Parts: sequence; C-alpha cells; structure tokens
Amino acid sequence: MIDSGAALNLINKDTVNGYNIPTQPCSPPIQIKAVNDTLIDHVANISAAVLPTLSCDDIRDLFPGPEHFLRRKTKWEMFHKDKEVMNELGRILDKGNPRFIPKLKAHWENFYSKAQFYGVYKKVLKPPMTLDGVKHSIAMMKALPEMFPSPVAPPKKMGQASKAMLHILEPTENPDSFLKGRPLSCPVLIVSENNCMLAVGTTPVTAFPKEDLHEGVLYLMAYYYAFHLMYPKCVATVLSVLQTEVISDAIHARDATSSYKKAISEWKKFIGE
Repeated sequence: MIDSGAALNLINKDTVNGYNIPTQPCSPPIQIKAVNDTLIDHVANISAAVLPTLSCDDIRDLFPGPEHFLRRKTKWEMFHKDKEVMNELGRILDKGNPRFIPKLKAHWENFYSKAQFYGVYKKVLKPPMTLDGVKHSIAMMKALPEMFPSPVAPPKKMGQASKAMLHILEPTENPDSFLKGRPLSCPVLIVSENNCMLAVGTTPVTAFPKEDLHEGVLYLMAYYYAFHLMYPKCVATVLSVLQTEVISDAIHARDATSSYKKAISEWKKFIGE
C-alpha cells in the first residue's frame, strides 16, 4: 500500500483526484467507453459545499456499485478536468513542483537501464540488444515481478503475476470481455496490435501509442496513487520497489515486508549501493 503520508483523503474536495492523459490515438484505437451519464448527473447535483463533509461510508451510499473507481473518476471530472494523472502524482508527492515529471522520468530511465542487466543477471530477461523498443518494454514488464518476487501466488485464473500489470491482447480477443473476466481490479496495461490501453477495474480510461509503452509503469503507479489503491499481494513487492526506487516515496513500516527487504537488498547489492 502507498505511504499514508502521501495518501489521498477522499472526503476532502481539494484532494479528490483523477486523470486526463492527453492521447494520440492510433488507427484503429481500442475504444474507451464513456462514464455512465446518469452517474455523472447524480454526482453533479450534490453541492460542492457538501462533498468535503462526506465520510467514506457516505460516499459508498451515494454512489453504490462495485467500482469505486467510477465514483472517484466522476468526482474528479467535476473539479479537476484540466489535470493529468502524472501532474496529480506530482501534487501528491511534491506539492505540484513543475520539475516533478521530468525528474520522475529520469529516475525511471535510470532504473530501467540498470534493471535490464539485473533481469539478465536473474535469468528472467534476454540481453537488451535482442529486442526492439516495444518488445523490450513488454519483456521488461513481464520480468519485473520475477526480479522482485512476492511470496503470494497470483490467482490461478491469472497464471503469471505480471498479468496483474500487463496483458497482451490476442487478435480475436475482446478487451471488454477480458476486463470483465479479470480476477483482479487493479490498474492494468492492455497491449493490442495497434495501441495500448490502461484500465482500472472493468473501466478503460485512456489509450496511447505502443511506442510510449516504456513509460507505462509510471502511469500504472500514478493511478495507484491518484485513487489510493491497494497493491495486489502477488505484485506488492515489485510495486513497493518501484515506489521507493522510481517514485522516490518512502514505504510505510508495515508495508516493508520481508520479501520487499530481501528484494531491495539484492537490488542495492547488484547496483553497488
């Protein structure tokens, strides 16, 4: 779970969060369904002065249904239409510092370059020169949970832990059917023949070119923060490592599990820190 010091307060209007990532659609793009209009109208009728007084239980009562994400997205659309999820991550962690995103991307590039060789060392990746950019990004995301493994196995229906983060869509596979059949509701990147989609729960939220997949991990982490989502146990270790090594956010003591401590110790030893 993300550090409580950076967590969102869902009953405070000023910290209701979301995203609006500008997209450059490929042709044909994965289609993204609009948020339920009735739900938006219902939320819009609630006075802005009342929202800060609502408890989490009140929010559940007012916006029933299985997808907390839809409720949070709708509230965000009311107040933060011009914000991007990466900017929101910067607001949470660095008080909106305009240098946050360039700094974050630099941290990721540094981590990525070292992780390529760490994956080879751990025998879960081939040498980086053997694959093109998109294929290597896919290979890296599949390998990350093996580099920093969690002791809890993924749901049997899922198979591999990496599928909690990434799914490669088959040519005949319907993305809606895939999302409805997922055993987990955490953020996931879906890669099709033409582009990529990011979804939370059963809700697709944005699409972007496959060439940008190398930054997909950053968007995944941003959504975990923006919606204060718990890390799935099967990938909790790798997400915790990304939290401390890439996002540069301290991990809460209760989340510093033995598997995280072992993984980070082995990583630090490999990179000489």
